[in-house]
Parts: sequence; C-alpha cells; structure tokens
Amino acid sequence: MDTGDAPDLPARPKTAMKSPSPPPVAPSPDASAVNEQARMLKQYEEQQAALQAAREAEERRRLELEQQQAREFEQRQREQAESQRLAQEQLMQHQMLYNNQAAQQASELERELLAMRGQYERDQIFLEQYDRVCVPLFCLVSFLSDWISTASQSFRGGTERCYRSHQFANVLEGRLDQTTPRSSHSMAQQI
Repeated sequence: MDTGDAPDLPARPKTAMKSPSPPPVAPSPDASAVNEQARMLKQYEEQQAALQAAREAEERRRLELEQQQAREFEQRQREQAESQRLAQEQLMQHQMLYNNQAAQQASELERELLAMRGQYERDQIFLEQYDRVCVPLFCLVSFLSDWISTASQSFRGGTERCYRSHQFANVLEGRLDQTTPRSSHSMAQQI
C-alpha cells in the first residue's frame, strides 16, 4: 500500500544493550544477632556440661552405694550363717544330753524351727537387698527421665530459634526483592 506520498520514517536509534544489574547483596547479620546466637550456643554447651557432670556424679554415687550395699549384704549373710551354725551346735549339745524319745522329738521340732527361722532371716536379707537395689534404680530412672525432658526442651528451643531465624531471613529477602527493580533482560533470562 505504499503510494509514494508518505515521507520516509527516520532510522531507529541504535542503543547499547544494558548489562544486567548484579543481584542484591544479602544484608550481613548485625553484631547483636551474632552475639545472641553465640550466647545461646554457650548457654546450651554449659547446660550440656552441667548435665554430663550431674550424670557422672550420679553414676559415682550409685556405684559407691552398690559397693556398700554388697559389703553389707555379704556381712549380714556371714553373720546369719554364723548364728545358724552356733544354734545348730548348741542344739547338738542339747541332743547329746537328752537321749529319751521325748527329748529327741523336741529336738527335732527345735531343729525344724531353727531351719525355718534361718530361712526366714535369709528371706528378709534378700528382700532388703531387693529394696536397696530397686530404690537406686527408681532414682536413676527418674534422673534419666528428667534429663531426657530437659534435653528435649533444649533441642526444641534450638530448633524453634533456627526456624524463626530462617523465617526472618525469608521476610528480609522478600522485602529486598520487592524494593529492587529488575531489568527486562534479567526477567527474560528467568523466563
């Protein structure tokens, strides 16, 4: 449709391609945030060291208590065995004095009574030993439960702080992206 009456259009100006702008630099954390994280890390390490020291002290105390209880148990067993031996000897001496049938029946009953008394005392010693073993175990279970609860809370607190720091960084990055204009060239590269 060119009739020749229209004037020619001027040539387009040549423009140099603009180089893409450098990506925005993420803000460096300020000193107070770094100090806060260092303080939290130090506090966590101190808590762990205190828990370790408490565990070691509890373990030493438990071992000392076990050794003491073992010594007491052995001593009581020796005393009970000696007491039973002396009673048996005394009974044997009495049996030698009484040779008639009534005395022998009484001696037999006395021997059975001594045997039952000895069994009763042995049972009592074992029951006391059982109580001594169970109480420290219950204390240990309670200590471990408290330690696990403390460690769990400490871990959850650290995880939550990391999550909040990550969210804060995302918010800052989003605001930075909104305030920095993008060139058409960089947008074309992203597409």
